[in-house]
Amino acid sequence: TQFTRISRREIKRVQTMLNDRPRKILNWQSPAYVFHHLLR
Repeated sequence: TQFTRISRREIKRVQTMLNDRPRKILNWQSPAYVFHHLLR
Protein backbone atom coordinates (compact mmCIF):
# COMPACT_ATOMS: atom_id res chain seq x y z
CA THR A 1 0.00 0.00 0.00
CA GLN A 2 1.26 3.43 -0.90
CA PHE A 3 0.17 5.68 1.93
CA THR A 4 1.08 8.75 -0.09
CA ARG A 5 -2.10 8.13 -2.08
CA ILE A 6 -4.29 8.10 1.02
CA SER A 7 -5.36 11.46 2.42
CA ARG A 8 -4.60 12.44 5.99
CA ARG A 9 -8.34 12.82 6.52
CA GLU A 10 -8.97 9.21 5.50
CA ILE A 11 -6.15 7.94 7.74
CA LYS A 12 -7.57 9.92 10.67
CA ARG A 13 -11.05 8.50 9.99
CA VAL A 14 -9.80 4.91 10.08
CA GLN A 15 -7.63 5.62 13.12
CA THR A 16 -10.63 6.99 15.02
CA MET A 17 -12.81 4.07 13.93
CA LEU A 18 -10.25 1.53 15.20
CA ASN A 19 -9.54 3.35 18.47
CA ASP A 20 -13.25 3.73 19.27
CA ARG A 21 -14.12 0.07 18.61
CA PRO A 22 -14.77 -1.93 21.81
CA ARG A 23 -12.40 -4.88 22.35
CA LYS A 24 -13.13 -8.10 24.18
CA ILE A 25 -9.59 -8.11 25.62
CA LEU A 26 -10.32 -4.69 27.16
CA ASN A 27 -13.55 -5.91 28.78
CA TRP A 28 -15.55 -4.44 25.89
CA GLN A 29 -14.10 -0.97 26.32
CA SER A 30 -12.48 0.94 23.51
CA PRO A 31 -8.71 1.50 23.36
CA ALA A 32 -9.32 5.26 23.41
CA TYR A 33 -11.43 4.99 26.59
CA VAL A 34 -8.85 2.82 28.37
CA PHE A 35 -5.98 5.08 27.31
CA HIS A 36 -7.67 8.24 28.57
CA HIS A 37 -8.58 6.63 31.88
CA LEU A 38 -5.03 5.37 32.41
CA LEU A 39 -3.76 8.94 32.02
CA ARG A 40 -5.89 10.16 34.92
